[in-house]
Amino acid sequence: MELSIVIPIYNVEAYIGRCLDSVSKIFGLGLACEVIIVNDGTPDGSMAIVEDYAKKYPHIKIINQDNQGLGEARNVGLRHACGEYVYFLDSDDTIKAENLVTLFRSGYNSLPDVLVGNYSNIVEGENRHYLPAIIEEQSRVYTGEDYFNRYYVKSINILVVQGIYKKSFLLDNNLFFTKGIFFEDVNWMPKMLLHANAIYYKNICIYNYYLRQGSIIRSEYTLKKFHDILFIAEDLLKLSSKKLRRKTQKNIGYLAIVGTSVSIGRILKDNSLTVSDRKSIDRIFGWDTCHYFYIHIYLWFYKAFPVWVQKVLKSKYSN
Repeated sequence: MELSIVIPIYNVEAYIGRCLDSVSKIFGLGLACEVIIVNDGTPDGSMAIVEDYAKKYPHIKIINQDNQGLGEARNVGLRHACGEYVYFLDSDDTIKAENLVTLFRSGYNSLPDVLVGNYSNIVEGENRHYLPAIIEEQSRVYTGEDYFNRYYVKSINILVVQGIYKKSFLLDNNLFFTKGIFFEDVNWMPKMLLHANAIYYKNICIYNYYLRQGSIIRSEYTLKKFHDILFIAEDLLKLSSKKLRRKTQKNIGYLAIVGTSVSIGRILKDNSLTVSDRKSIDRIFGWDTCHYFYIHIYLWFYKAFPVWVQKVLKSKYSN
């Protein structure tokens, strides 16, 4: 088996047919492929639609479980995958099957840990779609650290669904998604990139990412998302090691600080945020409860870049 496509299912009755229509096209393209559907305890009619497709296509397998979230559903699919490579597909989006196979075939001989393509943003209801920034016009192979420093840190939106991942690479490096958190992609991508020895990139669109109106932060989940942002930032700092270049260590710190600030700023701008939530966030950011997080970042920077930090402090307080 060459490729396993993992699709978690939860409350996507309106979209799953479109998704599976796009996936089914891959079966006639000569790639030995299976599709693993992980029913994450969906309460709607999504699985009735999936079961109809499974009757038509024997390569579609179904795994049922209680609701555990997107990250754990992907983990379950990964553990059950028979393919040499694994692709994670969100059930409300679609793939370009021919392009996905082209990416796989063109990069396979390079024996990469990851094969990466591009994606298209589609704005629903407006009949409009566009490509984000293109990384390179030509195909090439990067180390994971180079890819992280060149592109991931520079605010180019790099998504989990852009990559086809070697299963043994993920398992050998324990690259599972953190269970029970929001923003699991943001937490997972830097870890994956910094473990990869070889990433094959090809300028080809393999994925359609659908943008829908009304996807605002729900107030009952705001505090949970806030705590998860802090967790992800601290988890990111743990990636720093002497094996990484100084530039990489600096970029890790940059992502932790800037990513946290931007994300929290967006949450605080949410009009649905209740007064109680705002007070809770204020308590978290009070010195008595949050100083460890900032001291952690400060000491990390001081350890990684003593000369730079000392120059900054000297210039600030010498006058």
